[in-house]
Amino acid sequence: RLQSNLCRVSYVERPPLMSYELSLLLNYFVVFIEVLAFMVFSGAFFQKKITSSKFILSTVVLTGLNFICLAISESNVLFKLVLLTCVDSLWLVVIYRVPSIKCIAISVLFSSFINIADNFFFMAITILKNITMQELYRDPYGYYLICYIAKIFEILLFTIFKSAVKQRFYFHHTTWKHWLKIFVLPIVSMFISVFLWHLYWIVPFAAREILFCTIALFIMNAFAFITLNYLDREQQLIQDNTVLTQNIKYQNDMLIPNRMRRIFCDKDI
Repeated sequence: RLQSNLCRVSYVERPPLMSYELSLLLNYFVVFIEVLAFMVFSGAFFQKKITSSKFILSTVVLTGLNFICLAISESNVLFKLVLLTCVDSLWLVVIYRVPSIKCIAISVLFSSFINIADNFFFMAITILKNITMQELYRDPYGYYLICYIAKIFEILLFTIFKSAVKQRFYFHHTTWKHWLKIFVLPIVSMFISVFLWHLYWIVPFAAREILFCTIALFIMNAFAFITLNYLDREQQLIQDNTVLTQNIKYQNDMLIPNRMRRIFCDKDI
């Protein structure tokens, strides 16, 4: 059966030359680092509504739930993505208390980003070392080392992303319809990234071409974020224009009675 480095694409089974307990522990901490990356990513869009102690406890719970989802679904990619999206979205609803459509959109966007990042990282490694993924998997300790480096690198990227977003973007004015509009791009790019990863295992000599396609998918996801920012600004302008129109109407309503009073006063004089 296909062995994949991607936590959200295929559960990593115990490789050869490694004990079951050690493999289980390493798998758990790979998922734990991915959960931390998800928290950093979601924190760029929302503010948590619970205490720090409960937030830390929810981290452990989310890691366990994700690990169970990955173990249950095994090689069924579609079932796995649906399970993880539901669990992550439910966690967002509880922690941030925002509408479910926003939570689903962020969960799907994160899954898409991290799948593409994993694809890019592992394909780049195999191209630079001039080996296939099957050969890389033969050394379980080196394989897990690359997994951890990839996940830590992703946390670093999401942290930079969060710092940039928090300083410039707020997404306070977007409605659920706007989030639904950007929902399509990450879903499409996520499924394409899954297809490309399976294609890479079947046709490893096309790694360079698949790598370029992966970069294009990353740009596609970035475009979804830019679109969301554009919709937020448009909605802000619409709301500002509505408020301005109401203020002008209110001022006009106040001016007309004052003018009428002046006219009557002049007549009396």
